[in-house]
Amino acid sequence: MRHYIALAIAVTIFTVPWFATYFPDQADRLAVAIKSAGSQLAAVIIHNPRTVAGLQEKYNKGVLANNVAGPQNKIRILIVPGHEPGYGGAEFGNVKERELTVELAVDLAKFLKENGRYEVIVTRNDDTWNPVFA
Repeated sequence: MRHYIALAIAVTIFTVPWFATYFPDQADRLAVAIKSAGSQLAAVIIHNPRTVAGLQEKYNKGVLANNVAGPQNKIRILIVPGHEPGYGGAEFGNVKERELTVELAVDLAKFLKENGRYEVIVTRNDDTWNPVFA
């Protein structure tokens, strides 16, 4: 067992500098992946999902406490139409999936905003990303 540990240490000592020298971009990506592995694992283990019932209860408690449906009590909804504004997605003739997703997102956002209980954000339109998400 000691031999395997010594071999692993020796390989690490000699391989890491070589890899970082000849493949700096990949080494940076690997370092970021290793650093974020802990938080990624924690997100899987300590998963705290939101439910419709939980959101409704939270909203109703806020309304009852303040007797007003102000912005602090609105449920935030983020709509993310797929693909980039200028490319990506399926195409058939002049019909582009990326444009249909935006059209659907805009219609859905309009519908939800009419309710007044929701704060709706769409990440992009046909041409550009919402500045917050750019």
